[in-house]
Amino acid sequence: MKINLKIIPIILTVSLFFAKPVCAGDIYLNNELIEFTHVQPMIVQSRVMVPVREFFEKVGYEVQWDAENKKATLYKSGKSYILYVGNNIIYRDGYTFFSDVPPQIVSSRIFLPLRAVLEVGGYTVDWDAQNGNVYISEGNDDFIKSYLSVINGLNIIDETAAKINGLSEDNIEQMLPEIQSSLLSCSEALKSARNGLEKLSADYPDKTEPKEGLEAVIHLEEIINRLIVLFNDNNDTKNELEKLNEMLGKY
Repeated sequence: MKINLKIIPIILTVSLFFAKPVCAGDIYLNNELIEFTHVQPMIVQSRVMVPVREFFEKVGYEVQWDAENKKATLYKSGKSYILYVGNNIIYRDGYTFFSDVPPQIVSSRIFLPLRAVLEVGGYTVDWDAQNGNVYISEGNDDFIKSYLSVINGLNIIDETAAKINGLSEDNIEQMLPEIQSSLLSCSEALKSARNGLEKLSADYPDKTEPKEGLEAVIHLEEIINRLIVLFNDNNDTKNELEKLNEMLGKY
């Protein structure tokens, strides 16, 4: 029997159109069951999705929905979280976090990825694979603090790099003290990031992200420390640019 390959995409499209999300198991916050009265959580691409208003208001968030822009904004403890339907990015106070499943509209209801949003808010989320239940606990903001410390360090490095790129023989004497101060700020920010990532690596030995982040931060620290030595050298400052280019060429 000869199969018409042209019909396969049509079959897949139809099957996806009529496929229904799978309902999730129970969800517990600090060992207390969260009950849903209007619509139940569901599983999408192996991720638990929850109805935004019914779930997050019970967890203590203020929820605002912008229908025109398909934008959900959550507020709690002076922090804001912004998500857009179909967009994998979560915005927290100007910082960006990634979710592998974006917010979705199902049967006129807005669903958000439970784990991604709560972990950005500093919660710990555990999955009971055997029973399909989710257990949420408050008060663990270590991951977010470490993430933000890394972002802060990278932002300071970007600002310092812009200053270094703007150096010339004409302005190096004037810019040198400012760059020296910025490099010290970079060093302190990266030290904070390294301490946080070391703790995460110890607390979550099965996760690769903290270890990879730690390796990257250590590498950046080496570069910054070399730059500190370079820009505090008492040699002729006119040769600083040549030394800098020679050193960075090794990385």
